Amino acid sequence: MGKSVLLCKKLFNVNAQTVDTDMAVFVDGEKIEKVCKQSSPADYVGYEIIDMGDKFVMPGVIDCHLHLSKNGTAHTLAIKPYMTVGKATLLAQKNAQTDLLAGFTTVRSCGDIGYCDIDLRNAINQGLTWGPRVVAAGSLISSTGGPSCGRYSPYIIEQTVMYGVSADGEAELRKAVRNNIKYGADFIKFMATGGAMTVGNKLDSMHLSEEEIRVVIETADNYGVVSSVHAHGPRGIKACAKAGVTSIEHGSIMDEECIEIISEKGQYVIPTFLVAERAIKYGPELGSPESTIQKSRDIARVHEHWFQRCLEEKIKIAFGTDTNSPGNKHGDQAEEFFFMVKNGMTEMQALTAATKTASELLRMENEIGSIDAGKYADIIAFDIDPLKDIKAMMNCAFVMKGGVIFKQ
Repeated sequence: MGKSVLLCKKLFNVNAQTVDTDMAVFVDGEKIEKVCKQSSPADYVGYEIIDMGDKFVMPGVIDCHLHLSKNGTAHTLAIKPYMTVGKATLLAQKNAQTDLLAGFTTVRSCGDIGYCDIDLRNAINQGLTWGPRVVAAGSLISSTGGPSCGRYSPYIIEQTVMYGVSADGEAELRKAVRNNIKYGADFIKFMATGGAMTVGNKLDSMHLSEEEIRVVIETADNYGVVSSVHAHGPRGIKACAKAGVTSIEHGSIMDEECIEIISEKGQYVIPTFLVAERAIKYGPELGSPESTIQKSRDIARVHEHWFQRCLEEKIKIAFGTDTNSPGNKHGDQAEEFFFMVKNGMTEMQALTAATKTASELLRMENEIGSIDAGKYADIIAFDIDPLKDIKAMMNCAFVMKGGVIFKQ
């Protein structure tokens, strides 16, 4: 890993919300050394020159919600009974590498089997394998009967096949948070309402009491880590927002009080449009239960409206896809950009959600999220300008992570 300079005719400046022309990005090792206007070739002596031509160059994008050990090939209930932790880890590695080649230089794993996301994060950081930056939750935390609680025979030890652990009451939930942190979780993910993929519960059902929700968030906060909640229905969303959760995942079915509280508290919302869109499109052929498909239709019917209300109230929106759900495959999740724009965002807002805003959610804004001196050289490029055609985000042409080129 040496020195290089990227010559960019079009460079997305996420901070200024502009596209700067004829720029030079100097990279020294893992970090960006400086960004300036192109100048004399004499200034590039000692640097490998990488001419990006007419490509649209921008910071590596961040997927703030996915699961690494599954790839949308079957419904959750159909695949997990046959999943060992070893196989889950190998799949997680393969899926993470696919994500990186698609331009996702950082991914936030919102719960995976057997803490394999934490092990993969450590292996990548130690140079034992390659992949994107991984921000890991470890195990999901759910109540008994919640979305990450299995529906298998009571004689199956669910921890070997599930993304999460079941915990009930304040003491068990506090211990579950502490266990995740003990094993190296970067943040805490918990489930407050029903889920579209889970048989036997409703989207607007609350699976934790307000007291239990506060315990999870407060315990995470005491350890200095952020919290993330799966929440579809308004009761659960409001309870978590009031308690100070950091990010609300999905947030598909709200009411005006939800909007008011989230706006006041300053939470992030991660809409994950792909979950319902792909379940409706691919669920029948993949064997998803009818309840999953119907709940996905219920989400799709109102999600656009509440997303637009979030935009109107300037609520912070971060990019996330929940890649792993039925039909929702790693490497293809950039289609989420299309749905964000279709449902009301500008192209500029969508790119910002996956760079600057996402880095702030992860508390990594000093390391990633923009092309600035001192930050990691996580840089991607596209042949077509996504500000003119957002579908361009689905065809990444160049990937550099930490100064190393993975795709050119």
